[in-house]
Amino acid sequence: MELPIVEFPSYIEEMSEDFTHLFDQKRQLIHFKRLMTGYVAAEKKTIAHMNGLFTFHTNQSSL
Repeated sequence: MELPIVEFPSYIEEMSEDFTHLFDQKRQLIHFKRLMTGYVAAEKKTIAHMNGLFTFHTNQSSL
């Protein structure tokens, strides 16, 4: 069983700083962080599954 994700891991926060200039809006960067965290933490690499791991859910269509 996977644990819920309540915040981004520190290494995702650090890594994402290098990509900040690529995103016009803050929410785009947040989606990027969610995706990268999901790829690392999730057993199943589907958007629905990765979205379900976060305690703060978002509309899947925006990912």
